[in-house]
Amino acid sequence: TVPLSDLCLLAAAMLVTALCASAAPLAHTLTVSPPGEETGVVLSSWELALEALKHHQEEFEEEFQGNIEYTSLDKYNRSSFPVNSPNSSFSKEAFLQRLTQGMHIYMVLLRHVEKEYPHWSFLTKVKNSLLRLITLIKGKMRNSHRVTVPTSSQVSQMLSDLSNTDDFHRKMRGHSVLYHLRNFLVDGKRAFKKWDMTKQSVGEILHQSYFFKKK
Repeated sequence: TVPLSDLCLLAAAMLVTALCASAAPLAHTLTVSPPGEETGVVLSSWELALEALKHHQEEFEEEFQGNIEYTSLDKYNRSSFPVNSPNSSFSKEAFLQRLTQGMHIYMVLLRHVEKEYPHWSFLTKVKNSLLRLITLIKGKMRNSHRVTVPTSSQVSQMLSDLSNTDDFHRKMRGHSVLYHLRNFLVDGKRAFKKWDMTKQSVGEILHQSYFFKKK
């Protein structure tokens, strides 16, 4: 099986070869943005969210004083949590759509965390960074209107699922939201960079061919 990234590069190279061979004016045929444009802004917002989430582990360890391992939060997964971050082998639209929809779900789940820990100031930074990420990523989509957000009934169900238990488990579920959100963002950033590198490689082929054509 040929990797998707290799197929993208091969297709771009074949397109450029065909255009050059037919003496088609590449400048009028293709408009390609310089590789890496806007990506840095998106990744910076990703870093801000992850940086804010570093405070969570500190708060967790201070609260439980080593009596509960931080990694034990992995088993506190709930059915309402996004399963995982989408794979970069998805099409661009499907990949970005799943990313943003997962972030919308976590925006809802964060309400539970705020209710259990209203004094955690870093939560505001996490939410603001997520909202910024959603806006930036949707800006890279052709059909951002297809991104779905939880309905009011789904929101009620998700929050009820987290809060319908005793005090200890409500808090543990709140910690689990942040734990899994961090994993979602780490995996999502890695997949986004992989997808964007493939896109940039195609862009570089087209740009280099354009400048070669001009000489």
